[in-house]
Amino acid sequence: MVADTSNVANSYDYWELVEEESNAVRAENISKQLLVPLRNLLEQPGGLLAEPQQHLPGLSELETYDEFFDRGISCPPEASPRTQVRFRLLRKHGNCRTRKAIIVRPEKYDPTSDLSASEWETLLNPLLYNSQLEELYLNSCASVDMAVQDKVFSIAGEVLRTSRSLQYLFLEMGGICAANVDRLARGLEDNWGSNLEALIFINRPDVSVMKHIWEMIEKAPKLRHLWLKKSGALDNVGVMDWAEALLRSTSLVRLTLEELEIDGGVPELLSESFTEARRNQSVKELELIKLGGAAAGWKKLFEALRLNTILTCLELRECESLDNEEAFGNLMELLHVNSSLRVIQNHSALSWEKDGKDSLIQQLLERNAKHQSYYSVLRDAKLPFVSAKSGRLLLCGSPFSGKTRLRTTMQKILNQSCTKAFTNKLSSTRGIEVEMLQNDDKMQISMWDLSGQEIYRAVQDLLLPRRSQAHVYVFVFSPFEVQGTGNNMHQRKEDLKSALRTELQYWLRFVASNTPLTKHTIPMVVVVITHADMLKDEEKDVAWATNIVGELQSVFDGIVSICSDVHQINAKDGADVMQVTQRVLSLFETLLETATHIVPEACAELSSIIAKQNRNLPVWKRFRFYEFCHQNSHVGALRSFRLGYSTGSKVWEAVFQYLHDVGVIVLIPDSDLVVINPNWLASNFLGELISMIDDYYVKEKTSCLHSDGFMDAESLQSILHTLVTERFKTDLIDCSILEELLVKLDLCYSVHEGESSGRFFVPTFVGPEKTKRPSRKKVMWKYHGDVGAHYFGYRVQCTDRERTFLSQSFFPRFQIFLRQKLWKSMRLTDSSIICGRDFIQLRQGGQAVFIEADGGAGVHMDITGRTTREPEAAKKFVNVNIIDEMKLFCARNSPGVSLAVGSIPADCVKQ
Repeated sequence: MVADTSNVANSYDYWELVEEESNAVRAENISKQLLVPLRNLLEQPGGLLAEPQQHLPGLSELETYDEFFDRGISCPPEASPRTQVRFRLLRKHGNCRTRKAIIVRPEKYDPTSDLSASEWETLLNPLLYNSQLEELYLNSCASVDMAVQDKVFSIAGEVLRTSRSLQYLFLEMGGICAANVDRLARGLEDNWGSNLEALIFINRPDVSVMKHIWEMIEKAPKLRHLWLKKSGALDNVGVMDWAEALLRSTSLVRLTLEELEIDGGVPELLSESFTEARRNQSVKELELIKLGGAAAGWKKLFEALRLNTILTCLELRECESLDNEEAFGNLMELLHVNSSLRVIQNHSALSWEKDGKDSLIQQLLERNAKHQSYYSVLRDAKLPFVSAKSGRLLLCGSPFSGKTRLRTTMQKILNQSCTKAFTNKLSSTRGIEVEMLQNDDKMQISMWDLSGQEIYRAVQDLLLPRRSQAHVYVFVFSPFEVQGTGNNMHQRKEDLKSALRTELQYWLRFVASNTPLTKHTIPMVVVVITHADMLKDEEKDVAWATNIVGELQSVFDGIVSICSDVHQINAKDGADVMQVTQRVLSLFETLLETATHIVPEACAELSSIIAKQNRNLPVWKRFRFYEFCHQNSHVGALRSFRLGYSTGSKVWEAVFQYLHDVGVIVLIPDSDLVVINPNWLASNFLGELISMIDDYYVKEKTSCLHSDGFMDAESLQSILHTLVTERFKTDLIDCSILEELLVKLDLCYSVHEGESSGRFFVPTFVGPEKTKRPSRKKVMWKYHGDVGAHYFGYRVQCTDRERTFLSQSFFPRFQIFLRQKLWKSMRLTDSSIICGRDFIQLRQGGQAVFIEADGGAGVHMDITGRTTREPEAAKKFVNVNIIDEMKLFCARNSPGVSLAVGSIPADCVKQ
């Protein structure tokens, strides 16, 4: 990377050849403006005088040149004082032979102070013999005589022809004529040994110069970096000229744009250079420095990069206009549709790190890297790609609001099979139930029925889709509460307006928290009010509900799109439900028509085949799944695919990873198991398991969980055995497979203690009311009051607490994640890291750290520490190993939430 010219004196041994502005004065009144730079030159090692001077007089105090030259240098008595100084400098400037960086500024600031062409020749000729020169700066020639400009560029051209050391060439384009740029191009053309790496152009060149700039870029054999600086560099004509320069290069790797107007040609340059049919294929890195203009300009810039597949690195420096939600959303949108970008380096003074946005970016980049790896395999396999046609419909709302009834009626209307019988009585959903709403050549829409009960949030957090796809949520609200049994079990809610606002706002926060922050995939929400058959005619006016929807539309604008129309239905009535179904399908048609991503045709066909299978055995070994896919690949794009690739090939692995990402199957991490029926995993297994633990508590009035969140291994195995024999009623799945699923999915971990069979930490399976909270002594400092102890603390909380939150299962799942992470990286013992309900305790090397949740409110987590060692080292340990990991975990599991970090006073921590 080219050094910042403002700091070049600190990085390089350089000499700036510059004429300072001065007025014609008598010798005895020499200008301080000339003497100061002379003093600076003379004080450098190996200065301009023949004999090195150990001490120089204070030149700013001199009154005549005589005192300056009384050190043994005689001057012609007839020469003017100005001429004496100038020619002695010219004859004694051996520095041009050894300097690594030279700045040449021929432009005259005063008509009386310019050098002649012959003087510049004397000054610059030693450059031809400089074997150490790395940087050459040729500044503006706007007011320079043509003879001087010709001489300067003639010598510069010879330097380019002969130099093997020159790496960076800075050109300030003001006033440079085409013939002199041609001299530079000819010099590069004749120097096959040139090591020139970077060309930096400052200000807008004349149109007549551009063809020679194209030649310079083409002829430099090792040119890697093109740098355009200052607002004059791009205009309507300049965009096409610089785009042509980029298109001609096959060696450029890096493009830097500095001090340009973001809405003044930058997006057009990027679009012309990187996304059109004829585009640059070599530039991998884009650096943006001090781009000015309105924040809205970033939208155009990022849109210009959406279809680019070459750039892998984007660097941002001093781009303060990016520091707003709209611009950040536009960046996230880019990352969702462009999986080629691997690195985003933010060197601007933005609030991203403080607000947790850096972690969201990092998570998307990691996801893109994974997707790009298998997409490249599929592209290399020459598989045909088609437009996306899959989406997810998610039903959400409070318990007993009518979601399941609505789902079954929608499926009945579209003649889709359903796991629940069409009866008057339907059991409540446990976890998530996944069914197909539509599965044909037009669309593949799966329907996810989310249980309204909080105890199932862990299942939903684990399996909710994170991929950028078409999503529509249907929020279902019932004006009634279910109380007791019999004919009077439905009791009207006392304050319908308050109830609707509270429930809808909760689920909108849930949707926002689980949807990546991007302008590209804003989820759609349709509001449905059920049990219309139980309302009186005068109660069926939904104007009050429409007003509440309108209020919340403004609150969640930009992150959730709420449809204005409110549907009031009887979920058993096909005509009522048909209106909702048609509304939902029309939304999917619109979303899929505007979708930018494409999918392998063979994968789309395989998704449809898997969804139609009768999957009595929901968990397979990977090899069996290979065989199933291979045997069923006999139609369409799958036929040639099956014939071309053997079982176990990298291409099949890429197909499976794709199917996992879109939710058709679930690949179990670090395992040979494949769940081919996500509905079984979400509802039949995990949902039933949570329900069984909950029922045990209700029936026995005690919990099989200990107060610290642990369960005896015997208790867990007993429950799993009951689940297999009584609920699954099959001997095809044994308890060991279920236990492996729980552990591999990070829903629990085991601890072995002495001779016992061990215990399992299972905090994600039950709500907080099923176990006693630990006493406060559990999280008190063990050695409170030690002399020399240092205390510190941090509070980590949602940045947008009005519209997002962390679900009840976030902290329990983070406990297991962090424990496993630290266990592997630091080889901790069971006594070093202890987990309990709502807290983690870590002790190591003279420090103790407690991480505590806020008790399920989803607002904040506190991290407090005590150390008897260096406090800054302890804080660094917490920031790197806990806070950074917490942000990344949040980005993966609650991608719509950004976390902010604040400090807790040491006195409060000590208390």
